[in-house]
Amino acid sequence: MKTSIPKVLSRRRHGLVVVYVALALVVLLGAAGLSIDMGNLYLQRNKAQRTADAAALAGAVQMMNSKGYAAAAAAAQTVATANGYDTSIPGTQVSPTPNAEGNSAWYGVYVEKRVPVFFMAIFGWRYKVVGAHATATFKSPVAIPIEGGGKYGAIGPINLSLFGPLGLRANGDKYSTMYIDNKSPRTPNPFYDSAGYDFTLTIPANYAQVNGTSKVDVQIFDPDCYNAGNAQNAQLGVSIDEMRDYGGANTSNTQYLTTTQYTLYDTHGTPSTADDTVIAQASYGNDPSTDMTWVTPTGFAFDLSALSGTGARNVRVNVKSTDGSSENGFSLRAGPTIADYKEKVVTTNGVTTTQYRKVVNGQQTGNWLTTNPFNSNNGTAITADGRIPMNFNADGQAAITLGYVPPNATHVTIDKFDTDVGSKSVTYSDGTTTWTGKLSGNDESAQDNYDLPSGYPGGTWVATYTAGLGDTSVWDMSSSGASLNQGYVYLVH
Repeated sequence: MKTSIPKVLSRRRHGLVVVYVALALVVLLGAAGLSIDMGNLYLQRNKAQRTADAAALAGAVQMMNSKGYAAAAAAAQTVATANGYDTSIPGTQVSPTPNAEGNSAWYGVYVEKRVPVFFMAIFGWRYKVVGAHATATFKSPVAIPIEGGGKYGAIGPINLSLFGPLGLRANGDKYSTMYIDNKSPRTPNPFYDSAGYDFTLTIPANYAQVNGTSKVDVQIFDPDCYNAGNAQNAQLGVSIDEMRDYGGANTSNTQYLTTTQYTLYDTHGTPSTADDTVIAQASYGNDPSTDMTWVTPTGFAFDLSALSGTGARNVRVNVKSTDGSSENGFSLRAGPTIADYKEKVVTTNGVTTTQYRKVVNGQQTGNWLTTNPFNSNNGTAITADGRIPMNFNADGQAAITLGYVPPNATHVTIDKFDTDVGSKSVTYSDGTTTWTGKLSGNDESAQDNYDLPSGYPGGTWVATYTAGLGDTSVWDMSSSGASLNQGYVYLVH
């Protein structure tokens, strides 16, 4: 027997379906509208953050070049306006903050504006305020003389050094090592810099007049990572390398020896590295013939006419490790053409002297001499560009010249990494004022920040540092506020 749905009931159900569909559409459209509004607010929040970042960096550049608060605020405002934050529009705000968080080297900017909403209007909102804050800092790297407390071109208790990329950061090299530990997998070192360390060789305009030649010889002391007799550690006058395996332990296994690449660049007279061109390049690993010897790699002796420009010129010397985990100690110098020679420290009846012997084709020739054939007063100088890696190959105290802080600098920052082996104290002096610094622990940094008095006259900073044999550390130094028209800015947060 067939039954049928009454037509009235069928029409009623169809009507209910239409109502339900309409309600569902309202909900769906509302949700879609809210999603559109939220998506737009998210995009506007990102834009606000990018604007604040760019404005803070623009202001920091002006502060770095000592242009003053007004110029910094104007630069920040110009950047903000170009990105849609015009303060003439109601609800738009750009607020610069010099000396952010009490730090004279920090420059902050806050931006905000009203962002219209559409579907949120059903809840009574016409707009939402979107804002973001950024803080940038400005620094000028200090040129740090490489000879520490010694004489230019002489080998003493402190030498330059760097570890291989496979070594542990805790051995004392903050930037050359790829890893923090020896776990599996190994933890990456966030400070690793595959570009290595840069040094600037300054050649004065009167170099040829002073030296009677326009030839320049750039030499490297002990460019290899090899110690005679496979000695594992540095020892004054005997060895300056330290052999370490991937876990940081002493080793005599040559598979862990570091390969170091040395490159000379013509800077074309600009502080930027973008247009630098290679003059010459050389790499050294396990090479007994260059151990404890001054070496001139092929192409590292050149005539000034080979460099671009005239007058005083700079050559960038880049040093980076490309393989291994051991520590390669080395030093740099430059001057008129010099014969390669081996250098050794001799102690007789309690008197220590340095002796020199000529090296030809890897072989020592002639007698040991007590006169250093290198003229340390030839006019050239080599400085580390803001950060210097070094190792003590003897116990004791050293007066380390950190560099010249220019007039009108407002702040100095010195960051010391891994000053731990036998370290006792560190103080700084610019010839007028003395500051007491902090020491860092193993695989740690300690930062010293000093605000300088208004009208700071400038001064050469010297660190008096007491440490022990095998203490490897990296020192970074920068100044702020000096009118150098060079340096760098970066975001703090």
